[in-house]
Amino acid sequence: MKKFVLAASVAALSAALLSPMSASAQNIATVNGTLTVNKANLTVTADNQTKTYGDPDPVLTYRADPLQLKYTDTLSVVTGLSLATNTGMLATTGNHSIVASGGSAANYNITAVNGTLSVGKAPLVVTAD
Repeated sequence: MKKFVLAASVAALSAALLSPMSASAQNIATVNGTLTVNKANLTVTADNQTKTYGDPDPVLTYRADPLQLKYTDTLSVVTGLSLATNTGMLATTGNHSIVASGGSAANYNITAVNGTLSVGKAPLVVTAD
C-alpha cells in the first residue's frame, strides 16, 4: 500500500484561501478525508518459445509491460503465475499454446496473456544399405 503525505499546512492553506481577509478572523475547521488508491493494471505475457520435435520443453518464462510497473517495482511483485503447455517430448510440429494463468500482486490487477510454443521438425537422416 502506498502512503501519501499532503505538503500544505492548514495555516498556509487558510492564508492562501482567505487572503486578503484575515485568517485569524475566520473559524477554520479541519476535516479528515479518505484517499482511495486503486490497483494499477499490469499485463503479464508468457514468452514465446521454440523447440525441435522430440526435445524436452524449454523453460517457460514470462514478462510484464515495464511501462505499467510503478515506482521502483519490478516483475518480482507478481507471485503465483502459472505457465503450462500440453506438449512434452511427443508434441507434434506446429504451434501450441503456452497458457498463463493465476498470478497476483498487492498493488496490481493482473491480466495474463498466453504465449506460443513453436515446435519445429527434427532432422532425419536416411542412409541406404
